[in-house]
Amino acid sequence: MMGDSMEKETNKKTTSAKKKNTSSKSNLNNKNNAQNTKKNKKGNKNIAQSKKVEVKEEKVKAKEVEIKEEVVSTETPAAKETSKKKKSNLSNNEFVKLLQLILIVTGIFLAFYLVTWLFTDNSDENKKEEEKPEVSIQYDEILMSNLLKQKDLEYYVLAYDAEDKYYDSYNMYIYTYSTQKDAKRVYTSVLSNGFNKKFYDKELKESVIDAADISKLKLKDTSLIRVRRGTIRNVYEGHEEIINFLSTLGK
Repeated sequence: MMGDSMEKETNKKTTSAKKKNTSSKSNLNNKNNAQNTKKNKKGNKNIAQSKKVEVKEEKVKAKEVEIKEEVVSTETPAAKETSKKKKSNLSNNEFVKLLQLILIVTGIFLAFYLVTWLFTDNSDENKKEEEKPEVSIQYDEILMSNLLKQKDLEYYVLAYDAEDKYYDSYNMYIYTYSTQKDAKRVYTSVLSNGFNKKFYDKELKESVIDAADISKLKLKDTSLIRVRRGTIRNVYEGHEEIINFLSTLGK
């Protein structure tokens, strides 16, 4: 009887222990389920909050678009015209700046070209001046005693006083004449030269001219003498007669 009683007692304890284990497992599962439920709730809350933020952002963007559309739609014709004018003014200003730049560059180029041209032109002129033969070498100086003894068939002799203020004028006309193709040779003789004094007398009222005898010749002023075949053919005396004749001779 005691053995049965102990076995029953043991079974009770075993049953009781099983119930406790089962109860403990059940409680643990319940705790885990409760924690998972809380986590799911928190996750759902975060998702809901994120969706709310996205919705708010979309609403803000939509509102901004509406405001911009309202601003554009409420722009008056005058405002549009003003905007067009501003754009036109900006375009005109850019064109003016471009035009100014082109003009400046063109001005610099023209100035450079002008300076170069002037320099080149002056250089050419200087070369011409250097190359131009002296007037004095266009004719030879002779003594009055040899007036009729030159080899040329026809020629001129300018007998002049060294102090004659019109000598440069004579020289200019003679040079012009000497450049002509068929120009006759022109000689010079200085009357104030010591070897020519007997042929020159300022105090004379009238010059003494002998066409063939040179020893009788006596001049009172600067004279241009035309000689042909060893005889005096014409005498132009004084600066007026000489210049008048030379001016026609050079044409």
